[in-house]
Amino acid sequence: MGAGAAETGAGGAGPSARVTLDPRPPPPPPQNIQNYRWDAAEVDARLAGAMGAAFRRVHDVATARAIPLRTAAFVVGLQSVTRATMNRGFD
Repeated sequence: MGAGAAETGAGGAGPSARVTLDPRPPPPPPQNIQNYRWDAAEVDARLAGAMGAAFRRVHDVATARAIPLRTAAFVVGLQSVTRATMNRGFD
């Protein structure tokens, strides 16, 4: 291995090929496919709303059918899958 090989390194770029790094950190990746960005407070508020709505649906089914919450959660999940299957049609 000659002196030239040691200078070029594994990538084959000579010593004059220098990469200048941007000192700024890269922007954070998008949080979803639409590239929306939310701060922590908005994420917490949306999560609290979604979790509250989900609990109310499960609680309503559990109360109406006099079944445990765990069973009611299963029923709500099956209703959701059934609704999606019916909307998409059978294959």
